Amino acid sequence: MGRTARIPLLAALALAIAALLAPASALAFGPLSSFGSEGKGAGQMNSAENVAVGLDGDVYVADRNNNRIDVFAPAGQFLFAFGRGVNATMGAADPSLCTTASGCVEGERSAAAGGFNDLRDLAIAPSGNVLVADNSNGRVDVFSSQGRFLFAFGKDVGPSGSDVCTEPCGVGNGVGAGGLGAPRGVAIDSGRVYVADNSNGRVSVFTEAGEFLFAFGKKVNPVDLPTDPAAADPNVCTVNTDCRPGAAEGAGALSTPHGIEVAAARVYVANTNNGRVEVFSTAGQFLFAFGKGVNPNGGDVCDRASDCLDGTGEEGAGELDDPLAIAADAGGAIYVGDGNARVNVFTAQGSFMRAFGLGVINEAAEFQQCTAMTGCKEGAGDVPLAPGSVLKPLGLAFDRTGALYVSESATGKARVERFGEPEQPVVAKPKPSKMFTLGKLKLNRKKGTATLAVTVPGAGSLGLAGKGVRQVSRSTASAATVQLTVKLTGKAKRKLLASGKAKVRVSVTFMPTGGDATTQARALVLKKALRRPSRR
Repeated sequence: MGRTARIPLLAALALAIAALLAPASALAFGPLSSFGSEGKGAGQMNSAENVAVGLDGDVYVADRNNNRIDVFAPAGQFLFAFGRGVNATMGAADPSLCTTASGCVEGERSAAAGGFNDLRDLAIAPSGNVLVADNSNGRVDVFSSQGRFLFAFGKDVGPSGSDVCTEPCGVGNGVGAGGLGAPRGVAIDSGRVYVADNSNGRVSVFTEAGEFLFAFGKKVNPVDLPTDPAAADPNVCTVNTDCRPGAAEGAGALSTPHGIEVAAARVYVANTNNGRVEVFSTAGQFLFAFGKGVNPNGGDVCDRASDCLDGTGEEGAGELDDPLAIAADAGGAIYVGDGNARVNVFTAQGSFMRAFGLGVINEAAEFQQCTAMTGCKEGAGDVPLAPGSVLKPLGLAFDRTGALYVSESATGKARVERFGEPEQPVVAKPKPSKMFTLGKLKLNRKKGTATLAVTVPGAGSLGLAGKGVRQVSRSTASAATVQLTVKLTGKAKRKLLASGKAKVRVSVTFMPTGGDATTQARALVLKKALRRPSRR
């Protein structure tokens, strides 16, 4: 006998009661669409670790095992992916960017500039830049919205011990102030970048340019109190005090933190091993935590006065089993994805409201929402591709319409599912123009180089490549005329130096943001003034 055939009468009655008590908006809420599949090709994912929504509504997915970021239109059409080596086409204008036309492959697992090693989370800055928590590289990587690598930051990531790098870049030092041992979550607010450091049990705060400001977590300040006035708060540390790993137990402790969200001047952290959500001010002061049974005196909200216990971590209403993903909606409600194969919804003050997923009331193979009144169960896991199934919700993000995107991965499953109300349709954006023009070639006879003028109709990325030509990539935020440098290498360069003239053929590729790439080719002649032999 199947699971759905054994629904007890009381559970059916609970469903009816829930329908009467739930607000109209909650009743209408449900799965709207999904996109992606497991694999390595264009539009596929191999562990959809986290998700973020760009300023224009495009959806960015941290594709952990493919070592790349996949970008989709709001309705789910694949646009492009970026990461070191994702384009396997010989002579590609930009080997770090791929489309459906070029095909996509698994990117390189690399510590080099623009490479990823176990990427976990991403956030979109007001500028449109994409910030990536690069876990095993111990740093945050920053790209343009079109996928061009800009810089990375973290302790000692650059040459000579610098904390910001462009090229070359390496693995960061995870020890001390500014160190990122295992960055798992990243969020940005008011010009500050908040990074959840899994192995150091703390949150480190940087400027958008990568300058370390402070870190917070229980007992992260190593200076003994009260002998040093700089150590006014033992739970906040700076470069002056240095920093140590935070304590794993008690109020304000962060034991393997993952997801992080900043909303309404508060920082919400998914505290995985402690089975609760920790809440801080943006300056790092602990406010309270919530999760089932966290208050030693009874209750599901605790603070410093009461101290805090680990959450019960079972499957009942309001319980959090290994919370990983977290996001806040426009109304301030906090959404938490956990190991119970569901998404839990709390008020900003930590009161449980409801949870949703497949069979969360009675284990039926259908989308359901449960409350404290109905009781909650672990989501059904035997039909992982069914609408509303959130078997392993690793990432949560809202778009401007209020729809929720959930990235999820499990065996044989890697996709993003969109939830909301039926009146929240996705309108497919018209594809932008990909037409561009090649302009004049301006020679620099002294250096033997040239610049090629390229006029593009809007935002996107440009690449120049060719045999004997150094590859160049540029991005633009609007319509513009861009000067691409043409510099010879190898045999072509040797011919230029010997004869003062060399002919090459270059290809220029333009990929408009949200559109398809197109390529034009042109033969170019570069010239160099040769030194005249001296007369004696």
